Amino acid sequence: MPKRLAIVGASARAAACSAVDAGFEVIAADLFADADLAARCHATRIADYPAALEGWLADADCDGWLYTGALENRPDLVGRMAEVKPLLGNGPQALAGCRDPQRLASLATESGVGFPDTATLEDRALEAGWLVKAAASAGGGRVWSTENWEQLKPADRPSDALLQRRVTGQSGAAVFLASRGVARLVGVSRQLTGEAWTGSSGFAYCGSIAPWAVPLSAAQGLQQFANTATASFGLAGLFGVDFVLDGGQPWVLEINPRYTASVEVLERCLGTSTIPGHVDSCRGRTPENLPRPQKAAGKAILYAQRPFTLSQRLAEELLESPGHGGYADIPHGGTVFDAGDPVLTVFAEAARPDEVEPLLRDRAGAMEARLYD
Repeated sequence: MPKRLAIVGASARAAACSAVDAGFEVIAADLFADADLAARCHATRIADYPAALEGWLADADCDGWLYTGALENRPDLVGRMAEVKPLLGNGPQALAGCRDPQRLASLATESGVGFPDTATLEDRALEAGWLVKAAASAGGGRVWSTENWEQLKPADRPSDALLQRRVTGQSGAAVFLASRGVARLVGVSRQLTGEAWTGSSGFAYCGSIAPWAVPLSAAQGLQQFANTATASFGLAGLFGVDFVLDGGQPWVLEINPRYTASVEVLERCLGTSTIPGHVDSCRGRTPENLPRPQKAAGKAILYAQRPFTLSQRLAEELLESPGHGGYADIPHGGTVFDAGDPVLTVFAEAARPDEVEPLLRDRAGAMEARLYD
């Protein structure tokens, strides 16, 4: 098994720290190189993101590399980087399948789950009850209601936008580990999106709570979809399936073919890292069985309510606290934020899932008061 991993993405912190906990040597490159990431491994901030990742990887001393979000939107770059160093993840061909709504709709029908009606802007007129989504999107970003879309300036409208019928219900994510053509369920989490108490809005992803006990029929449908997608696209390693649960019916929204934002929450529930299993799976080996959840856990991403500068004192206090005080993605002191920027991540753990969100809300409120003091 490779011992020195390179991990890249918009934010590499969660996967990198998970790999370090599992005993890997790690080097990381992302948009932030936050203080807590730099405290655990060698971290590089990539200003020219993601274009400069290819050159960074070429110079990196590693046995293999893996990516986090949202490099699945750049299959061309992933393919070039895979020629530089061994990729432990899904390559361009798998990414193309995962990002094709027609193929996803076909797999959903075959698996007995829903997939929202999808059309191009040329094929269908705008109307209420539909969303406009950029094909290259992640984390709920670049998604608009039809009303908000019409208010955008033409220059601000992405050329790859699609129309998709909006599905109402609770957002969730199922994480799987694909190995030898079979997808094994790691866990299911409830997703937090656009929660005002985190400072986010719209459809933006702002956290996860796990485990989430979805109805058996929904779990079976998601498992069948994951198996079918694994076989059809040749998926390997960790991947996530975002969905909306409407009553007992899951509606698949997309596949994220990599270590996803909800994985670290599931790892806290399980009490173990998923990186060894991911690496084994990508190398064609059958990973060891994961344990059952030992507790409930959750995280919330706090977004800046207004422009501010993070104080050096608060940054140092968080970084020096045991376990970073239950916070992650800790910026360096003096970092300047604009309204809407992600600031840091709050964690909470409890005996039951329904106890987690109140704890997250309390911790988020307490941190908000300190950020702007």
